[in-house]
Amino acid sequence: MKITSKIFLNPVILFALLLAPGLVGAASTCNHTFFDGVSSTNITYHTLYKGGVSGLEDIDCGETPIEHTFEGSAENRLICFDPNPGFKISNWASPLGDKKVCTEIHTEISPNIEWTGDGDNYPVPFTYTPSEEIGSASPTTCTGGNLYSTACSVNSEYRDTYKVESCPLSSYICPGYGQNFYSYEQYSVDSLPNVVFGEATPPSVTVYGDDMIRDINRQTGQMTVPAPTFEDEANARIYWITKNVTRCECGTSNREVCTPTHGRSTVSTFTGQPVYAQGNATGDGAFSLTEDRTFTVSCD
Repeated sequence: MKITSKIFLNPVILFALLLAPGLVGAASTCNHTFFDGVSSTNITYHTLYKGGVSGLEDIDCGETPIEHTFEGSAENRLICFDPNPGFKISNWASPLGDKKVCTEIHTEISPNIEWTGDGDNYPVPFTYTPSEEIGSASPTTCTGGNLYSTACSVNSEYRDTYKVESCPLSSYICPGYGQNFYSYEQYSVDSLPNVVFGEATPPSVTVYGDDMIRDINRQTGQMTVPAPTFEDEANARIYWITKNVTRCECGTSNREVCTPTHGRSTVSTFTGQPVYAQGNATGDGAFSLTEDRTFTVSCD
């Protein structure tokens, strides 16, 4: 009686996902008040998101991606606003040719700042552990102010030996660094987002046979058992052990089905757990065999 095993794999390819901006609901205005010690002045300014990424319109005011600074002398004091990477102030023109805008603090009108994504292209750099050769992360570029999610995958030639253990930046606002957000992932330019690949246990199935008469167990490949001494005497037990598969089917060389029935699992649910074939004798995986028989287990 021969015992053979087969396994078929269906690789899964992951794709990068870009969450495209759409229309958002009514935005909330944030009020910010600060004291300038040089001019002994309290100043209040207001910020309002005017872009199209859902969720940014109602972030906590402390996450507003606009930095303020006070500049100049007490007599000519300015408050300046400088957007975080990926953003711009949309309702003021910047005379300096950059994204920073300034205004005098001695005014009866509180500044109103409308902000949105800057639409610039940014690189998204990744490092890889243990090697970039094993797989990749995407996207590797993004548009400033848009919401993205990183997808990580293992290259086809490594899928049997490696898996993705850690994929950074699952939800971030491009470019994902230097921003005030704590509702979205950030990385430090001094510590680039790292993709970690770990060793994977390859999918496998091994079929075993027990000689129930002579009590010789866990035989593989081929075994010989004594013939039954009476009708329906169990002389062989057939079972298999799997790793990293989802379902199995069992068949014999005379076209009998030996897959477990009645809702029983066809795969090992913990390490080393045997899955018993549907036999024709009394007992788990028990058969009363009187002729050569090959058992084949195929899994995916």
